[in-house]
Parts: sequence; C-alpha cells; structure tokens
Amino acid sequence: MTQVRHAGPAATRANRLGYLVAVLANAAGLVVLHLWPGWEEIPVLTGNVRSVLGILDAALIVGIAVNVVQLLVKPSWVTAAGSLVTTAVSFAAMVRILQVFPFDLSDGWSTVVRLVLIVGIVGSAVGILALLASLLRTRQVERR
Repeated sequence: MTQVRHAGPAATRANRLGYLVAVLANAAGLVVLHLWPGWEEIPVLTGNVRSVLGILDAALIVGIAVNVVQLLVKPSWVTAAGSLVTTAVSFAAMVRILQVFPFDLSDGWSTVVRLVLIVGIVGSAVGILALLASLLRTRQVERR
C-alpha cells in the first residue's frame, strides 16, 4: 500500500514562498522584456527576438498563472499538473529560442549558450516524462 505524506507547516511555508518568488521572477521577466529597459535595449539581443517573444511571453505568463494557482490550491496533483504545464511551455520556448538564436555573441559564448539551451531542452523532456508519471501516480493515490 502506498503511503501519502503530507507536508508539515514549515514545508508548506517554504513552498508558498517559492511560488511567490516564482511569480515575482516571471513578472520581472515580463517587465524587463517589455517595459524597462525593454528587449531592444539589451545589447546581446538581435531583432530576431520578435520571433520568440510570443512563446517567451507565454512561458512567463503560464509561470505566473500556475504559481498563483499553487499558492491558492493545496492538492498535490495540482502541483504536479502545474509543473508539467510550465515545463512543457518552457520546453517549447527553449526549442524556439535555439531555432532562432536571437543573440549577438562571440563564437565562444554562442557555443556555450547553445549548449545550455540543449541541456535545458533535454532536461525538460526528461522532466515532462517524470512529471507525467508523477501526475498519474498522484491522481491514483488521491482516488483511494
């Protein structure tokens, strides 16, 4: 029989703080891209950023929405589902950024950034599979 452990008050506070920090970080990303200083003012970004702004904005907005939901709702399947959604959208964003590569970097740094994106894509793909399994397992345990 599978045992379900419930997080204690300290873990719950830490989780809630993490969700709040994630909301603020994603909101800051939107502000930096669109308001101050705006992506046009960031010297390493090229005009090709226009091709990735939609998916990048989607990733940031989904991150905000999912973390707000996780602040308000307790069931563990919500956490697993939210993590799955944010990871999937982030995966799509990294793939698109790698395709467009809207950066003006020296050859050495260009290679490093491409490698980091590839590692992120592979890690996200593995994470999506793990999160799917976790979501299915969590739903089965909560139904019992």
